[in-house]
Amino acid sequence: MGKRFGIAFDNSELSHKAVDLCLSMCQPDDEVHIISVVQPVRTDPPFGYGIEAAQEMMAERKEQAKRDLVGVEQRVDAAAIKCWKVYIEVGDARTTLVEFVKKVDIDMLFMGSRGLSGIAGWVLCFLRFDCVFLLLCIRAMTRMCIRAR
Repeated sequence: MGKRFGIAFDNSELSHKAVDLCLSMCQPDDEVHIISVVQPVRTDPPFGYGIEAAQEMMAERKEQAKRDLVGVEQRVDAAAIKCWKVYIEVGDARTTLVEFVKKVDIDMLFMGSRGLSGIAGWVLCFLRFDCVFLLLCIRAMTRMCIRAR
C-alpha cells in the first residue's frame, strides 16, 4: 500500500485547489480520504433553533455536502486512484479534522485556508494547540515532498 492522503473539502475555491494538488501527488496505489465537516445547528437558547428545525437543517446541510462532493468523487475516480473513501462528519472543523487524521492514520492532509490571511489563520489555529501541531507537521511534510519531486 502507498500513502494515505486526506482532503478537507468545504466546496470553497481553495478546497478545490487542495483536491487538485493532492491528486497531482498521488500514485495509483495511494489511498485518498475526503472529509467534509458540517457545522452542527445550535439548539441552545436564546440563539438556537428548536429540535425539529435543527434536525431538518442538519439533514439539509448533510445533503448539500453530499451534492458538493459528487464532482470531487468523479475527479478522484478519473485520476485512477484505486482506494478512496468519502466521509461527512458533524462537528467543529478544528477538532473533527484532528480526530479524523488520527482515526484514519492520514499521512498528509490537504486543505484550503478559506481565504484567511496568514496571520488570521495562525491566530485562529492557536485556539487549539493540536490543530497548530498538525498544521506544522503537514506543512513540513508537504515541503519535504515538494523538494523530493
